[in-house]
Amino acid sequence: MKTTQKNKSIRKKMITDSYFEKGHWGLKIRQTLIVLLAWLLVFLPFALILFPILFRQNEVIVYNAFDSALRIFDFLKHYYLVAILLIIGLFILLTIWNNHQTKHQLQRKVMHDENQLAKRKQALNTFYNKRFGPEEFRKSVRTYTVSEDQNLDDDSIQKLYQENEVPLK
Repeated sequence: MKTTQKNKSIRKKMITDSYFEKGHWGLKIRQTLIVLLAWLLVFLPFALILFPILFRQNEVIVYNAFDSALRIFDFLKHYYLVAILLIIGLFILLTIWNNHQTKHQLQRKVMHDENQLAKRKQALNTFYNKRFGPEEFRKSVRTYTVSEDQNLDDDSIQKLYQENEVPLK
């Protein structure tokens, strides 16, 4: 149960989408209308084919409906060709834009507080030096045996950060 709560809190911190956040009503309305319009454009050609067949007035229209259906299929051939080309072009543009955003904005944004990081490193170094000896000694020995009283509790680092007023969020 705890892992599920941790995963949800991590996802909440790492993934953002303005559409699903509170507020942003203009964005929600605009994107919803675009999606509904796109679905209408998908189903419109099928409605144009079925309309003369399903809502016929007399027998003459039925025979003309097949002729109309052939013309509509010819139109759809061009319609879908243009649609596919536009979608491919849009995907290429969106990929280029996404790569630009990633390269120039997302990678340059600092995701942590440098002051807190320095304080945490200092607190850890002090803690490790007290608990396990100086850093030079720890790096110079080939093997190091940890006694029972030197074992760390599951939350000892978290408590250390809280004591030094740099808690994990």
